[in-house]
Amino acid sequence: MPHLVDSITPATYGETNVLTLTRCHELLREAHDYLARRGKEAARRATLVENAASWGSALKRVRVELPRDDRPRLVREANDRHSLAEVMNQCATMERLLDALAWAQTEGSSLSSFNVAVCHPTTSSAAGDTSVDDNDLILTAANGGRARFEVSDVASSTDGARKEERDLRNLGVLREGIGARRFEVDWPDARVFLVVSSEFAVKLQSRRWQHLVYREAFRCAETRVLEAVRRPSTPTMS
Repeated sequence: MPHLVDSITPATYGETNVLTLTRCHELLREAHDYLARRGKEAARRATLVENAASWGSALKRVRVELPRDDRPRLVREANDRHSLAEVMNQCATMERLLDALAWAQTEGSSLSSFNVAVCHPTTSSAAGDTSVDDNDLILTAANGGRARFEVSDVASSTDGARKEERDLRNLGVLREGIGARRFEVDWPDARVFLVVSSEFAVKLQSRRWQHLVYREAFRCAETRVLEAVRRPSTPTMS
């Protein structure tokens, strides 16, 4: 099944095989705004459902229509109709990602000279597969520097789905399993970040991992960018 929004790579969307932060942000903003407009139209139709006896069933079946005549580049391959809930959730995640890309372009991020190696706006192609070095967003610099991001929009201060642990495993800073072996990792040769909602950041910043701490790199009204930093004198894999 086609993704709602295509992945962005230098080979497909870069100029001279280079994808700048600015270009990636522009492409993603265009896709987000299109989906948000179509989602708002579907939400308007949802407000017209008045029959209380079948309200849930009717609302569940409201679809976001994606006409092909005005689609932006990143949405060209998407299916013609999507659930309103899916589009809403994906737009929320893209809003966190847009904030992270905007921050990365600032001098204070120390990432403004980096370029985009890959960006997965609505899915991570290697999610859950720690043998593959892939994340929602990966930035690279000419000197070999790398920055890796996992992005989500958990809209609460709880983590019943264990999203934090999944993202840390995808970043290579947590292992599968139980007990102390989970913390015996070869720390990635990259800066690693979680990009989350302001609500979920409350949960993460209360965490006390024995091998890492979170440092808040950026905050705005709805988004927090938290860098996972290794604690001194923590074990490594043998």
